[in-house]
Amino acid sequence: MAEETKTIEVLRCGYASPCRVKSCTAQATTILRGLDGRGYHTIHWEVCTTHSQLVIVREAKRGQTVMRLWTDSI
Repeated sequence: MAEETKTIEVLRCGYASPCRVKSCTAQATTILRGLDGRGYHTIHWEVCTTHSQLVIVREAKRGQTVMRLWTDSI
């Protein structure tokens, strides 16, 4: 993620796309969108579930705000 990114938005990927991580062959399930302090987009990645969880944990440890923008239906 870019250094100026302050917030990571986590969204469901509603279209077919491969995971953007090099050498990963899984389908993307999640969109990770980085926002800077003014709310401008700094990055947009479509990634698989495994890679999204790794990025979310890493960025949270760095002190960035992580916002999940959907709720699971019960």
